[in-house]
Order: sequence, then structure tokens, then C-alpha cells
Amino acid sequence: MSFFKRNKFALAIFVVACIVRLLYLGLALHAGQGKLAETVSGADCYFVISENVLHGHGYSCDLAPPYTLNSIRPPVQPFFLASLYLILGTYWLPLLVQILLGSMVPLLGMAIAEFITKRPRVITVVGILLALEPVSILFSIIFYSETIFTVLLLSSIIFLFRYLQSMRQTFLWASGFLLGLSTLAKPTSEFLPVVFSMGILWHFRSNMRAAFAPIGIFIMIFIIALSPWLIRNYMTFGVLGVSPQLGEQLHAVLVPSVLSFENGTTFQEEFDAMLAHGGVDPSSASIENGDTYLKKAIPILLAHPKGLSIISANTALNFYIHDGMIEVLKHVGERPPEKLGKPALFLFLSDPTRLLGYIKSVFFTPIILILFGRIAWILITLFAVFGAWRYMRDEIETVYGLISISAVLYFMLTTLVIGLAVTARYRLPVNALIVTFAVYQVAHLYTIRKHYFTRWIS
Repeated sequence: MSFFKRNKFALAIFVVACIVRLLYLGLALHAGQGKLAETVSGADCYFVISENVLHGHGYSCDLAPPYTLNSIRPPVQPFFLASLYLILGTYWLPLLVQILLGSMVPLLGMAIAEFITKRPRVITVVGILLALEPVSILFSIIFYSETIFTVLLLSSIIFLFRYLQSMRQTFLWASGFLLGLSTLAKPTSEFLPVVFSMGILWHFRSNMRAAFAPIGIFIMIFIIALSPWLIRNYMTFGVLGVSPQLGEQLHAVLVPSVLSFENGTTFQEEFDAMLAHGGVDPSSASIENGDTYLKKAIPILLAHPKGLSIISANTALNFYIHDGMIEVLKHVGERPPEKLGKPALFLFLSDPTRLLGYIKSVFFTPIILILFGRIAWILITLFAVFGAWRYMRDEIETVYGLISISAVLYFMLTTLVIGLAVTARYRLPVNALIVTFAVYQVAHLYTIRKHYFTRWIS
């Protein structure tokens, strides 16, 4: 009973997170006419790979022979699905486990927030906001890798912070291993050890030699976690790497984004043209051709510096403020009456009358939640920026904030390669960090307001 009393707020937030995810699953199943596979499978091939593994077709994204081996989708999510499916012979079990994992994200966010601030109300508000955040609810019920990736990434950060707090080697090993597993869930974190190592180095700045051993151990454990997949790729494809993701995204996503801006076309038109001229579909890209994708993409991008700059600026901005509500609503059967054809920011700058007319036409429908979601994330971003700046200026111990802010910037920079394909899902792994600094700043503003109000009435 003492455990429940000590953790009653965290447990309540976990229960709320579970309930809203189950309710959303019910709405999605109703919209999908009760078809479980179609509702939860997702479009990134993880579900198909798990099906092929279960049916003896190998680690393939193909729906039919020859079942070509896949090297772009790493193994954690497919084997998570396949192994849990084997227990009861149904995808309900991995779905429910994933919902529980998604419900843990608010608790992990609260644990990180506790390193940033000791104010209980701030920590609790962070947990509540993460429990109710719509995009995290969506990705808790579909078989993309975001939920598992976020749990592993935030757990790695927590153990790193605990190591820096206590200097216990066990926490350092756990952090490195969990970061390796997160990379095997989503390769985006492949270079994050550099950021974490810089944080360790800064922590030992008064005696930098003392940082060499923990950094070496951290990187070694990280590589050990990756090693089975690295060896598999080397033996199968002759390449010692995790994924061809960087070259593939530059060629298959960023290039069409830049060309669509330069040519006045849509992203889909340029993407289809790229495929017609021998381009590769992102789900079938091979690690064998990773360098080839880079060599094709870079000259095109360098030939369009203006388009590349504008698209990159748009991607960086939307990494922070994209609401993701279109996908949230579509999954429960609510779709916009028409597509804008270009990013809302571009339409606002080129044809604001059309954008305002569109908003007016959907104002009394659920689609208006897209506008409210966008406004909410604009405000969260502004508060987070000022909160991060104030934290780094005022706090005595800033290593936790420094690593957290650096991690957010890292994910923003890695998102630049996807151009106009940017959505809120790419911010999802670091939502907890962004929300923490936003609430931290709001609490500061509330304290100032309360102080001045008290002085006024006295």
C-alpha cells in the first residue's frame, strides 16, 4: 500500500493514458469496421515483415515471392510483433502490450522532468500532457516503431542521467545498451552516442581525462547491442551498417520535396517521377545501395540551393509545430474535405484567402481540431524555447538540460532529410523533453504573475 500511496499520481496518469488509448482504439476499430489487421498494421512494413517471419518467408517486406530480404527496417519492431503473436496466435497481445508501453511514456517523461525541476506540479502536468497527446495515442495503437523506440530512447536518457547523478557503472551500461536497442527499433538514433558522449565530457569538464573511460564503455556497450544486426547485414549484403536510411531519405524524399518547390508541382508528382526514372521505394531500399542513393541525391540538392534552403527551413519549423491531427482524425474516419496541395505555411504566404476560406469551411467539423492542434504546438514550442534558454541561464547543474536540449536539436536536424514528408511522428520521441521545458517556463510565468498579484493586493 505504501508503494501506491507514494506513486498515486504516476499510477493515475498511467491509468488515464491506458484508458484514452483503449477508447481511441475502439473508435479506430469502429471506423475500420472491426478489421483489426487493417486498423493497426501501419504502412512501414513492420507488420508485413512480422507476417513473413511467422510464415517462414524470411525477413522480407514483399507480399509475394521472391521475398527479398529487407535491410532498411531494423529488427526490434517486427520481432516484437512476431514473438508476442506466437504466444496466443493473435495480434491482440502485441497490440495491448504496445498500448501499455505507450502509456509508460508519460511516466518516463515525468522521470526526466524530475531531473530538470523538483517542482511536483510541473512534473505532474508534464505527465498529464503526455498521457493525452493525440499523436502518441495514435502511434500506441498502430504497428509503427515509434512507441517502442520512444520507450527505449527515454529509458536510455534516464539511465544516463542516473549515471551522471550517482556514477554507478550499471546505469551507464544500461543506457548504452538501451540506446543500441532503440537504434535497432529506429535507426534515427544511430549517431546519438556522439551527443551523449559530449554530455558526459561536459560533466567531467574539470577533469576531462576522467570522461574517457565512461565514454569508451558507453560506446562499446552501444556497439555490442547493435552487433547481431551489423553482422547480419555484413554477411547478407556485404555492408557493415545499420540501415540505408540516410541515403534513401535524401534521394526518395528530400529530392522530390525540393523539386516540387522548384517546379511548382506536388510532392507526389515528383515522387512518382522519381520512381519512374529508376528511383527506389523507401520500404525496399537496400543497404547495398546506400552510397548510390547519396551520390544520386547530393548533386540534385546542391543544384537547387534556394529550394533546399526553403524546404529545410519549413521542415525545421514543422518538426516543432506540426500537430499530426490529420492522421489522428483519419484513423477514426474523419477526413478533410479536400487537400490543400501544399504546406499550410506556403499556402498562407502565397494565397491566404484560400487558406482562410478552407478554415471557414471546416470550422464546425472535427477537422478544425487540426487548427487547434497547430496553435497548441506553436505555443508549446515558444514556451519550450524560452524555458530551455532560462534553464541553461539560471540553473546551477545544467548537464541534464544540456543533454535534453541537444537531443531535441539532434532529432530536428535528422528530420531535415525528409523535407515535405515531415509530420509530428518525427518529433514524438522527444515530445517529453519539449513539453518539460514548456511547462517549466509556464510555471515560471505563473510564479511571476502570482508574485506581482500578491504585491498589488498587499
